[in-house]
Formats: sequence, structure tokens, C-alpha cells
Amino acid sequence: MSHLTPSQSSSSERRFLEKGVVAKPIGAIGWGLFAEAAFAPGDPIFTIDLQYEPRTVIMPIYEAFGDCDERSVTLVPNIAFCFTIEHPFWFVNHCCDSNSGFVNWGRVEEGKVPFAAHREIQPGEQITCDYSWITTPHDGSPEGGPWSMKCLCGHENCRHNITGYHALALPYQLAGMMPEELPTGRVPAHIVAYEPHLVEVLKAYPKLYRRYSDTLRQLQDVSKLLHQRLGL
Repeated sequence: MSHLTPSQSSSSERRFLEKGVVAKPIGAIGWGLFAEAAFAPGDPIFTIDLQYEPRTVIMPIYEAFGDCDERSVTLVPNIAFCFTIEHPFWFVNHCCDSNSGFVNWGRVEEGKVPFAAHREIQPGEQITCDYSWITTPHDGSPEGGPWSMKCLCGHENCRHNITGYHALALPYQLAGMMPEELPTGRVPAHIVAYEPHLVEVLKAYPKLYRRYSDTLRQLQDVSKLLHQRLGL
């Protein structure tokens, strides 16, 4: 059942339970999510509930293909969160110079994962994230193959082909972990954990490594609980 009333949704825009964002058509590539309020770096734009939420379907990653394939994210190890059209995440497009995404290694706060601004976002600006920073090495197929997609962001620094985090060049990987400006930890901890060379880099920064390690354990614990709930 939709959470939106006719006054909240139309063919030209879609509104959500969350305030401060609206989805609008943007031409040939479909729709995008836009800010209606200003967001400072680190400000939550919306959150993703790890408990039961009718706008999100939680399933093991090997089932998250077909209709769910392009609108899901692996927030915790081996568990996919598939969003319906009533959730703002459904409308978040990729950009190679994105302005938002996860923070603090995807840390869970009160049962939810914040999706936050990575820099100043002004009203009217499209909210984008870097899909590579939220993609594991085995998100491409039920058999665990790698994922890739042609990029249509049009930014001057466009990478042209979007891949999983594991396939990025080292500078792009480091930019997701330790950007020049706050917030840090823009890649979920369990995705970084696939890359031992990056974990070794983090060990040179004890405070940052401790936060990463704490969040990794937290996400692993949440994954175990969800596996039990799903009867896996």
C-alpha cells in the first residue's frame, strides 16, 4: 500500500515520508532525487531502516536480482536491501563526483543507517552517490560475479564505466575511505574488508582503524541476526 496521497505524488514529482527531498523526471535517464532543503557535510538526508519497513525488501544477496537488481544495496554482509519506488533511495542516481552516500563506514545508529551529505548541498541540487563505493566484488550475478555499468553522469571526471569498489584504481578507493574533507568512511566497512591492502593502510591511522573495525563487527552482527530472521 502506498504511503503517498494523490496530493503528494504526481507525474511530475514524487514526495516521501522524509522531508527535504523530492523526486523529479530528468529526461532520458529517468528520474532523480533533489534537495528541497540545505544539507551540510554529514547531515542525514534520509535513513535506511534495518528492521521491517514496507518500503524495503530484505533478502539474501543471491536473490537480489531481476526486478530488484538495479535498486538494491548490500548494507551488511551478504544481505541485500531492495527499495520500492516509495523510498527516496530508489531515485538516487550515480555520479562520479557524487555529493552524498554513507558515512562512518555505514555504521548503524538506532537500527538505521544514515544516508548523508558528503559536502554542502543546496536546495534544487540533485542528490547523487558513487555506486562503486556501495558495491561488493560479487554484486553482479547470483553466482557472485562482478558488477559493472556504463556511466551516464556526464561529469568532466566521469569514469565512463562504473565497477565495484574492488576494481577501482587506488586513488578512488582511498577517496572513499579517507577523503580530504569530512565525513570519512564513505564505504561500508564490510566492502572495505574485501581489500586487505586497504585494511593495512587504515592500520596506520589508529583512530580511523578502530572506528572501521568497530563498525565492521557491528555490521557482521546485524547480518547474522538478519540471516536468522530470514531462516537462512
